[in-house]
Amino acid sequence: MRQPFQTAALRYATLCREWQFVEQHDQFQMSPTDIFDFRTQAKKLLRILNQLAAAPNATELVTAESSLTRFQILFRVWMHQETQENPYQVQVWENHLVAIERLLHYGEG
Repeated sequence: MRQPFQTAALRYATLCREWQFVEQHDQFQMSPTDIFDFRTQAKKLLRILNQLAAAPNATELVTAESSLTRFQILFRVWMHQETQENPYQVQVWENHLVAIERLLHYGEG
């Protein structure tokens, strides 16, 4: 926990790799448009978290926190159908996002 921003970025990168694997095996229950939007926003958040990890400052932290919050809201929308098909997996992913959020809050203090 000595480097919470780096830990958050690493955990999120791992989560992105998992989503990429699921997408490559056509296991997402999303429309092609939603998959594109999901992928785009996931990459954007990864870039923002990596920027915060590389150069932590208050501005980057606010950007990361707001971007993560926005992503979490959209995530629920994108995963609506997935929740019907595989609720446990979606809950695990949401828990990972919450853990990343907590790391950001921890690093803030």
